[in-house]
Amino acid sequence: MIRFGKPVGLNPANKPITVEAWIQADRPEGVVLARGGPSVGYALVMRGGKPQFIVRSSTEEVTTAKSKVETVGRWTHLVGVLSEDKHVKLYSNGKLVDEATAPSLLLSDPAQGLEIGADDQTAVGDYKAPLGFTGMIDEVRVYHVALSDDEIADHASSTDRTPTDDRRLVLACTFEGGTAEDASGYGHDGELDSSQSVKGKFGRAMEFSFRQSKAAGSFVEHLWTQDVPLMVRAMVKANDKLFIAGPPDLIDEEQTFQRTMARDPNLASQLTQQDDALSGKSGGLMRVVSATDGSTLAEYKLDTLPAWDGMAAASGRLFMSTTDGRVICFSAN
Repeated sequence: MIRFGKPVGLNPANKPITVEAWIQADRPEGVVLARGGPSVGYALVMRGGKPQFIVRSSTEEVTTAKSKVETVGRWTHLVGVLSEDKHVKLYSNGKLVDEATAPSLLLSDPAQGLEIGADDQTAVGDYKAPLGFTGMIDEVRVYHVALSDDEIADHASSTDRTPTDDRRLVLACTFEGGTAEDASGYGHDGELDSSQSVKGKFGRAMEFSFRQSKAAGSFVEHLWTQDVPLMVRAMVKANDKLFIAGPPDLIDEEQTFQRTMARDPNLASQLTQQDDALSGKSGGLMRVVSATDGSTLAEYKLDTLPAWDGMAAASGRLFMSTTDGRVICFSAN
């Protein structure tokens, strides 16, 4: 995926939104672009080969505009719009294909950052994160205004890329030079994670190849599997022990969606606790497990979170770099 984080300029709270991209999907399932999670957010996705634009105004309110036409295997111009009058619209190749009405605009800045090619950690809609995209994505644009029907039709029919000097843009990625540099002028550059620069619709694009889990039909056969009560941000194997560390995992995404649909009044506070955990307010966990069978050997509470991939083992010691700028050394004593 490509990660953009949570810069102030990408805060969509109480604003109209337009999300635009050219895609060529190789598989029928995948997230094109997402911002947020089960509390609030928006996402442009492929489900069953058909595009959808999902807007989650709050924990209990999800509005989806859906296309009835499959678009796998060919370049398609997709646009999702949340207008100031709360209309949720989906456009395919310049034409309005579905429309619904949301109860409100997004009421707060989502706790989860913006990503292209997957929805990391928690899902905006009724899918299981990360729902990685397989195929090519090009010419991503995000506006904090609602583009008109005519503007969207012009963008879809143009033989050149959408201009990047539109002052209404908050993010513009052309992917030229093999990077996710923001061409809007706001500096909202993305961080690449295993995406590949290829020839796209206009110039270069990014190609994504999501590896399905065993449950989705992968040929990978696991020696063992084990659920753990944390979201792993750092991991290192030393001899027959595996050290994993990250924020506490307090909710089950599938159960959370079911509770959302059932309008569980106790869910909001639990989602707030999970958001706090992801931001490090609850500290972290480090667990030591057997690399042979996955059994737990030890568990320790941390007062901060590890940096991404921030652990190493050497000379009988474990070293961890943390999000607050420290390096911690653990030893047997």
